[in-house]
Amino acid sequence: STMTAAEKKKAKQRARKAQLKKQKEAEEKAKKEAEKRAEQAQNSKKSSRTRKLPVDKDPTGEIAFNKIRDRPLEAAWELLKKIRPNTMNKLQTHLDSFDVAVRMKKYALGISALRGASSCVRSGVEHPEIHWRLVAFMQVIEKQTIVYAPWASKSTNKEDAHSFVNEALEVPEIVLNAVKKIGGELLNNKTPSEVSKAYCAKVSGSDQSARKLASVKGQLLVIGSSQDKLISDLIEGEAKNEGMLLESAKALLEFSRNFCSDKAIVEQCLIMCRQKFPLASVFASS
Repeated sequence: STMTAAEKKKAKQRARKAQLKKQKEAEEKAKKEAEKRAEQAQNSKKSSRTRKLPVDKDPTGEIAFNKIRDRPLEAAWELLKKIRPNTMNKLQTHLDSFDVAVRMKKYALGISALRGASSCVRSGVEHPEIHWRLVAFMQVIEKQTIVYAPWASKSTNKEDAHSFVNEALEVPEIVLNAVKKIGGELLNNKTPSEVSKAYCAKVSGSDQSARKLASVKGQLLVIGSSQDKLISDLIEGEAKNEGMLLESAKALLEFSRNFCSDKAIVEQCLIMCRQKFPLASVFASS
């Protein structure tokens, strides 16, 4: 049977509505899928940002320290391992690492610590606290003999902390060569003695107390014995230094007490410090 015009019109309207409904459902489905993908991507980003890190069960190092508290060097090394990752740009971190490493006979780590220290300061290896350690240590490597008591013994007795010794250096050849390579680069391929003398000549006429003290300390440890004349000359020179600071005076007095065998020279240093800093109680009670 044939459809009337009115029926045809209604059929077209129904077909149109069905098409629109189908189209709308497809659009809504696509929209929901897009929103779902976007949500998954966002959750993935949040997850990556909030990824759980391994829990440090000993953040302060107390557990590790308690295990080795009767072994001071090992305890110090464990604590340094804890703080190093966050303090690699601090000079003191590298100096402490060197001091502990050498006493533990970790010589490759010791010279690496000095290299790290030199990269932390503008003056590099000429920094006073780096200079004396570098020339003294490389002299040990060159002569294969330890002359500075703290580097030869694990003793923590204050009385022998700065005495001189004569002990053969025991180190594997491969480690020795590695230390020589890094140390040679830091010394600009000069001998420790040459670098020590050049440093001393450079700072002797200056008012830089820390550098002058480091130059003498370096010389003593390169020579490997007490040299009271060097210390006496240093004290006399500092007596004329009008710009000397209190901290420098304290360091000089401590150095004299540690390394000078002539008590009269130490007394001379104390008198000089009192004259320069009459109100400083640290010298009044010394």
